Amino acid sequence: MPLNESTIQMAFAEKLVKDFGYRKDVVQMEYPIQIGSYSGRADVVILYRNILVEQKEIFFIAEIKKAGANRDAAYNQLVSYVSASLNCRYGALVIGNVIEYFAVEAVNGRKTLRPIITLPTSYETQHDYGPTKDRLQLEDSSPSEYAHHQRTPPNPNTTDLQLEDGLIGAVLC
Repeated sequence: MPLNESTIQMAFAEKLVKDFGYRKDVVQMEYPIQIGSYSGRADVVILYRNILVEQKEIFFIAEIKKAGANRDAAYNQLVSYVSASLNCRYGALVIGNVIEYFAVEAVNGRKTLRPIITLPTSYETQHDYGPTKDRLQLEDSSPSEYAHHQRTPPNPNTTDLQLEDGLIGAVLC
C-alpha cells in the first residue's frame, strides 16, 4: 500500500531541516496560497522569516503527491503556486520518494521552473542545472506507526532521513 501524502510531506519537511539546514520555524506545511480568487494550500514552504504575513515571504514551495500520482498535474499545480508567490526562488515536486528540484526563473515576464541538481542550503542562491538524483527514504507503514517508529541514524554519505516526533509542525489557519 503506498504511503499517504501527509507522511511524505512530513518526511520532506524534515529533510529540509536536517539535510539542507533550514530552521524548523521557517519550514511550514499546508501554507495558504492565494491565486486570484482561488485559495489553496502549498504542501511545504520555506519562508524568508518566521511570520505569517504575505505570500511574498515564501522562498521555496514543494508540491507533494503519493507514488503513482499524475506528474503533469502536480507540476502544473506547483507552477501555479510559484507564479502566485512574488519572491519564490525555488520549488520541488515530490511524488512518492522521487524528488525534483527547480529554480524559478523569469522568462518573458512569466515564471518558469528549470531543473536543478539539488536545493541550495540556508537561503543561498547558487545552484547547478541538471536532473535531480535525490530520494526520500520512506517506509511502507501506516502514518501513526511511521511517526513513532525509531530508526537507526542515517548514513552521512546518503540522503537517508530519520524521522523524529514533533520536528515539524503544521500551520493551522
